[in-house]
Formats: sequence, C-alpha cells, structure tokens
Amino acid sequence: MASLVLALCSALAYGVSDFFGGLAARRVAVLRALVVSYPVSAVLITVAALMQGAGHASLTDLAWGAAAGLAMAAAAWTFFLALATGPISIVAPVTALLGSSVPLAVGLALGERPHPLALVGVVLALVATVLVSLTPHEHTAADRPFSRPVALLTLGAGVSFAASFVFTGQIPAGAGLWPLLAARWTATAAVMLVAYSRGELRPPPPGPALTYAVIIGVLDTTAHVTMLLALQQTWLSIGSVVVSLFPAVTVVLAVVLLGERLTRAQLLGMALAAAGLVLIGM
Repeated sequence: MASLVLALCSALAYGVSDFFGGLAARRVAVLRALVVSYPVSAVLITVAALMQGAGHASLTDLAWGAAAGLAMAAAAWTFFLALATGPISIVAPVTALLGSSVPLAVGLALGERPHPLALVGVVLALVATVLVSLTPHEHTAADRPFSRPVALLTLGAGVSFAASFVFTGQIPAGAGLWPLLAARWTATAAVMLVAYSRGELRPPPPGPALTYAVIIGVLDTTAHVTMLLALQQTWLSIGSVVVSLFPAVTVVLAVVLLGERLTRAQLLGMALAAAGLVLIGM
C-alpha cells in the first residue's frame, strides 16, 4: 500500500507540473521554462541527497540514474515538439499508451507476476490513461496532420518516457538518492545544450512564466523522488502504470481552474482509473 501511495504522489506531482508547464508554454518557449525548472530540480535533489546522506551507489547505479535522466529529458523535448506540430488528440494518448504499456511489458518479461486482480487494475489504468489524454483542442488533425515526422516524435516521446521508468526501476533501494542526483544533473546538461543550440538559453522574464518554471522544478523534484521510492518498493509493471496516470491530474486542474469541460471519454477514463487503483490496491 505504501508503494501505491508513493506512485500516486508521483502521478499527482507530475500532473500538477504538466499543468503549470502548459501555462508557462502559453507565455514563453518551452525550452526557456525548462532551463529554469531543470536546474532548480537538480539543486533541490542535490540538497535532499546531501541531507539524507544514506545509501551507497555503485557506478552501475549512477549509470542507471544518468540513463533515466537522459531518457526523461528526451521524452519532454520530443513530446513538446510533437504537441506543437501535430494533433494533440492523437499525440497525447499514443504517447501515454507507449509510456505506460512498455514498462508493463518489460516488467512481465523480467518475471514479475502481479496478482490477477492487480493485472485487471493495470489494464483498466492503461485504458484510463489513453481516454483521459484525449483532450479536445483547437488544432485538429485537419490543420495539424499526424504526419510521419510527428509520428516519429510521438514514438520517441512514448519510448523515452517508458525507458525512463524502466531505468529508474533498476536502481536498488540501498543506493539512496545519489542515482537520482546523477539523473537530474545529466538531464539538466542535456536541456542546456539543446537550449543553447536553438538560441533559447535564457530564462523567462520576471513574471508568471518565471514563477511557473520554478514551481515546475519543485514539483518535478517531488515527482522524481516519489517515483524512485515507489519503483524500489513495488514491481515495475505496477508502479509505472500508476505513475502514468498523471494526465488525469492535469485534466482535473484544467477543469477546476480553467473552466474546461470533460468529454465523455475523459469521464469514462476517470472512472476506469479509480476502479483500476482500487483493484491494484487490493
């Protein structure tokens, strides 16, 4: 049960972070927000690791952490590019499905055998993730087609999210937060290099966008720490799927704070997510 709570906390933090990321993206280029949020998160995780002081991470553990960080940075970048150039109604659910189903398949391939009821809950959660991600948007497939480049970006985003979950799941509990520190600083370096290459290596001007970027960094720290702890205490095939429910949180915030309306598919997705979590927690 503790692992389920941790995974839900990670989903909550990721979902709120994505909501603020969407608000920031309405004001400045995404990379300009990331060049603030990633260093903030890296510094916070460094402080947390030093304060904890526990754990012994081998070079292999640090390598898994660095790989997870690079995968998450690649996921964020390709996902935002896909959203910017393709139809959100297709990009978001396909990315969500890949990001949650691939770790499930990897976990089962590695010999994980969850309880049958938990597996039913996982299937419901997978369907829920896709349905909740079906967000209507003014840019449709008619004016932003799901072209080959967009499809490749979507595939890259989904696989990268999945890889980040899988790599994080390989970090043993005794390693403490040190592999996470390696993950975040590696990801920060990658984001800075990409931002520099695209002429976006500068923070947003003082105002809401800068505030949102800092908030995203704090939330990402919470999301990464709780995800690591969750995946260390439960199977990859279970924890990764629960963490992947974060789009539901983003959608709820959009409804409550921005007055957006839920579609029937999203309402069904919310119901399936709740049912799936009940079965997983049994």
